[in-house]
Amino acid sequence: MVITDLARCDMAEAIEDAFKYDKMVLASSSYDGGLFTPMEEFLNRLKSKNYQNRKVGIIENGTWAPMSAKCIKEVLEKMKNIEIIEPVVTVKSTVKEETKECLNILAENLK
Repeated sequence: MVITDLARCDMAEAIEDAFKYDKMVLASSSYDGGLFTPMEEFLNRLKSKNYQNRKVGIIENGTWAPMSAKCIKEVLEKMKNIEIIEPVVTVKSTVKEETKECLNILAENLK
């Protein structure tokens, strides 16, 4: 398992890691009604490298209007054979008990 902070990492290494594994979890905050810029760049690079045949979990965070999951799905739907693993988890500012339950279900479904 690898955890990458896209705001601080070498993007080429993040892309390399994405291709090493058959599953990935994308976690992003919403930013101005869209995606946090480093996540948007990461997804666009994956798309340009023909990322395909993988399973992806999605976690979004936003206080009043989380939009990152929708934006991530829009990009992933343009890729070949990407399976989005449910549930898509929404964190509204802090992780609450029901969010923990959803995270556990997502982890189980990614096995």
